[in-house]
Amino acid sequence: MKEKLLKAEKRLLVDKILGHGRGEKSGSTADQVSTARPEVSTARPETIVKMRSEKARKQLAKRLHEEELAELDRAQKERQKQEEATSATLAEEFDEIQAKIDANHELAVRLIHKEQEKYTIEERARLLAEFFKGRKKQLAAERVEAIRNNHLQETQTLKKFQKLSERDKEEMD
Repeated sequence: MKEKLLKAEKRLLVDKILGHGRGEKSGSTADQVSTARPEVSTARPETIVKMRSEKARKQLAKRLHEEELAELDRAQKERQKQEEATSATLAEEFDEIQAKIDANHELAVRLIHKEQEKYTIEERARLLAEFFKGRKKQLAAERVEAIRNNHLQETQTLKKFQKLSERDKEEMD
């Protein structure tokens, strides 16, 4: 709506400067009084009117160009404000989501640690029980080995005594 009003005002201004629309002509020769003789005058009235209307057109074009630039600048600033607001909103949402992700991660780490600790205690108990079973088997095997070695030593000792006794018997004989 604002743009339509600005365009209408611009058209009226152009019409006023150029004298269109109301039957008025800017730079009319009827209003001008010349003291110079017509044959002496170097500028023709149509040329002066053309020069004035040309100058008015240039001024109008310059003013319209400046207004359009100002309008574009305002629109660009408005877009920039909207983009900044959108960016700020997105950054806030991102921060909230990141905070939720961090909280969930911490909770997951705590739960995993608690579960691992639970299994670690159970695992430790199981490993300790297995260690004791293995140790019992090892001690039993060592006892069996010791008994065998003891029997072998006793057998060897017995054989030595038997040899000695046989020698002694032979010597005595």
